[in-house]
Amino acid sequence: MIKLANDLGNGNIKATIDGEHVVFPSVIARLREQDIQDPVVLSSKMAANKYFDHILDHLDITVSSSAVKTGGRYLFGKAAVDSPLDLIGFDINDYVGKSETDLSVILTLGLIAGKRVKEAFLNGELDGNNLTLQTDVAMTTALPISEAKKPGVAVAYSKRYLGRTHTVTINNFKDPITVQIKFDMAQVALEGEIAHLYIVNGPEDLKNGIYEDFKAHYPEAAKLIDADQLVKTKNALTLDIGADTADIAIIKDGVADARASLSAHQGYGWVLEQAIDVLQSQQINFEDRTKLQEYLDTPTDPLGMARKKRVQKVVDEQVEPLVDKIVLTVSRAVRNSNASLNLMFVHGGGSIPLAKNSDLREKLENKLKSFTGGDDFYIVFVPEGDAAYCNERGLELFLKAMVKDKG
Repeated sequence: MIKLANDLGNGNIKATIDGEHVVFPSVIARLREQDIQDPVVLSSKMAANKYFDHILDHLDITVSSSAVKTGGRYLFGKAAVDSPLDLIGFDINDYVGKSETDLSVILTLGLIAGKRVKEAFLNGELDGNNLTLQTDVAMTTALPISEAKKPGVAVAYSKRYLGRTHTVTINNFKDPITVQIKFDMAQVALEGEIAHLYIVNGPEDLKNGIYEDFKAHYPEAAKLIDADQLVKTKNALTLDIGADTADIAIIKDGVADARASLSAHQGYGWVLEQAIDVLQSQQINFEDRTKLQEYLDTPTDPLGMARKKRVQKVVDEQVEPLVDKIVLTVSRAVRNSNASLNLMFVHGGGSIPLAKNSDLREKLENKLKSFTGGDDFYIVFVPEGDAAYCNERGLELFLKAMVKDKG
């Protein structure tokens, strides 16, 4: 059985699958007849080992499932980004939830199929007489708070995976490989809330990194509390800034309060979308936020630094409206909570650029003091190395607990 902790983000999927951590863009690209290339030829065992070790970077898939209405053949994840084809990603402008889109299911099934094929290659299962594989899956995943709070949504999303056989055909080779997938479990958590599970129960280096940020910005308060006490504060907020949403979870008496928790329907992907409009007007061509983010994340040679700085400047100029939207939504969540709060943890992939290039911390401090009679409100950023992965690692803890409970 494959065990999958699946943080299906609007920008990237961050997942732990049978103990292996993987990250890849949450996009696919539709292949037309003229886009289909010759099957891959692996001329040596060394070449085969290298190819299958990175099979998720090369996937060309077809999905057949009663949970998916969208047909077709697709490049998957990094293979899609590296191609010249138009990308299909989550539309961060509309109000269609991740639970409703076929893309969520296609990405999840493609990840599982790729992992199963890699496993089969390593185990010597693949030969000319056996090109059909099966696997059962136990999965934990998450939805934005505003989406998962709606009656029946989390259950309906889980049912898209359960009680049916999903078939993924991997078309990379002369003889396609078929993977049949059945889910024994598909548990749905709330983004932000599941991240807080990891913050509370994470390793010492996470606690120490959080405490270092706290101590750097609030040195006097740090004399009153240690790292363990800080992360285990019973009443707090957690702000998870993703590509599409910023999820604000309220923790009261150590328990998440879903009724008071909220989502802002804007994340860092919105910043990138706005930047693309400006860049195109300046004759700098980025057609997709995924490719813009990849450009920003990729080291640039000296000759390209001037352009890189110009692009980064345009992106940074789009940040302030997002910061104001987040602060307003946090204010609503705190007002709804009726809780005595004075601490917030900030994490998510979008928190990393905002920590560096915005006044989010200061604006949150000033706004939230209006709920404490002017007393300090402490805003703590999770370290960069952990910030983007809190949901994934919380889902991993959740998965281990659920599998253990099932025996």
